[in-house]
Amino acid sequence: MAVVTNTTRRRDPGRRTPTGGGGRAVALALCLLVAGLSAGPVLGQADPASALQEAEAALARNDVPAAVALATPAADAGLVEAQLLLAGIYYRGSGVPQDYAAAARWYTLAARSGNAEAQNALGVCYAAGLGVRQDFAEALKWYRAAAEQGDPRHQFDLAAMIENGHGTAPDPAKAARWYEKAVAQGLAEAEANLGILYLEGRGVARDAERARALLSAAADKGEAKAQNNLGLMYVRGQGVAQDYPKAAALFRQAAEQGLKPAMTNLGVMYDNGFGVPQSETRAFEWYRRGGRAQSAAVPELDLTAIDAVYDSRLAPPYSGGWTVKSYESAAARGDVLAAFLLGYVHAAGIRVPRDYRIAARYYRQAAAGGFVPAMTNLGLLSFRGLGMPQDFVTGYMWLNLASAAGHAEASQLRAALRPRMTAGQINEAQDLAKRRWKKPRTGTGGDTARSADER
Repeated sequence: MAVVTNTTRRRDPGRRTPTGGGGRAVALALCLLVAGLSAGPVLGQADPASALQEAEAALARNDVPAAVALATPAADAGLVEAQLLLAGIYYRGSGVPQDYAAAARWYTLAARSGNAEAQNALGVCYAAGLGVRQDFAEALKWYRAAAEQGDPRHQFDLAAMIENGHGTAPDPAKAARWYEKAVAQGLAEAEANLGILYLEGRGVARDAERARALLSAAADKGEAKAQNNLGLMYVRGQGVAQDYPKAAALFRQAAEQGLKPAMTNLGVMYDNGFGVPQSETRAFEWYRRGGRAQSAAVPELDLTAIDAVYDSRLAPPYSGGWTVKSYESAAARGDVLAAFLLGYVHAAGIRVPRDYRIAARYYRQAAAGGFVPAMTNLGLLSFRGLGMPQDFVTGYMWLNLASAAGHAEASQLRAALRPRMTAGQINEAQDLAKRRWKKPRTGTGGDTARSADER
C-alpha cells in the first residue's frame, strides 16, 4: 500500500474561474484586441486609487481589456494593488492571452514593495520556471520573505521547499518548524505534512500519537493526503487499534477526491476483503482508476476521444439546405462560419471522408477571421498531430488565444494539457500567443494563421 509523501506544491497564484463564451461576439472582441484597439476606457487624469477602483469594477463585469487599460497606469505609478491585479489577469489568461512573463514582471514589482502575496506568487514562478528562468534559490528567497509575514499558506510552501531540498539542502527539522507555524493557524495541508514527519520520525522524534492527531485533524477538513495516510495507520495498527472498515472508509474519501494512491489502496482492500466485502470486480475497477487517474486538480484527459469542439449556438451542419459546395463557395468569399463548418465536418467525417488536413486548412481560415472555436480545434489538432505535425507549443498557443477570448472549453483543455508540457514549452507558446494577439489585422480572411509547419 502506498503512503503519499510530502512534495513541493506549486500554487496557482492567479487561479480564477474561467468565463464562457465564443462565437461571433467573442470573435469580434478578439479582432478588436488583435488589432491593438482599445476595447474600454483609457485612464485620463484619475489618481491611481480611483483608477484601481474602476479597474476592479471593470473586472467584476468581465471587461478585462478595460481593467488592463485602467490598471496599467496605476501599476506603473507604483500602486501595489494594481500590480497584483494585472499579475493575476496575465497569470490566469482570461480576457488576454495567458502570459507568465508579464505576470512575473508585475509580481516582481509588488514583491519588492513587500507584498506577501506577490512574494509567494513570484516564488511559484521561479520554482516552476514559468515566465522566468527556473531558479530554486530565488524561489526559496521569495517564499521565505512571504512566510515571514505570517500567512499559513506561505509558511506551508516554504516548509515544503525546505523539506524537499529545493534551493537548499533538505532539512526536515527546519521544515517541521515552519509546518508547526502553519498548523498553529489551522492549515490542513500543514497538518497532513507534519503528521507524516512525526509518523516517519524525520526532523522530529517519531510519535505515532501526534501523527494520528495531526492526520485526523487534516482528514476531518477534507485533506485527501491525510485521509489516505491515516487509513494506512488503521490498516497497520500503527499507533491506533487496527480497524479495516475505518481504513477503507478513509481510502474511499480520498479516492473520491481523485487521489491515485488511495484508489490503489482501496483496490487492495476489495481484493482481500479487508473492511469491505471481497470483490475482484471492484478491486479491478479501483486498480484501473488508480493507475490512470492524475489528480483532482488535473483531471485525466483522453485526447483521442476529442475530435472537435462545436459552437452550440450554431445550427447543426447542413441545416437550411446547405451543402459542402455551398459552404465552400461561402468560405471562398471569406465567410468564417462557413470555413469553420467545413473544418468541423471534415474533422468529424460528416457526409464527407474524414480528412484532418482539409479540416486544419479551413480551421486556419476561420481562426484568422477571429472565430474562436476554430482556434480551440486547431489547438486540439496540433496536440494530436492530426492534419499537421504534432506540436504542443503551437497547440498551446491556439488554446491560449481561444481562452483569452473567453472560450470555456479552451480554458479547460489548456489547464488539463499544461502538465504534459515543460515550462520552456509553455513560455514559448505564451510568447507566440502574445505576438499574434497584438498583430495588426488586414481583414477577415487576409491574415493566414500561424500553424505548426509555418513556425
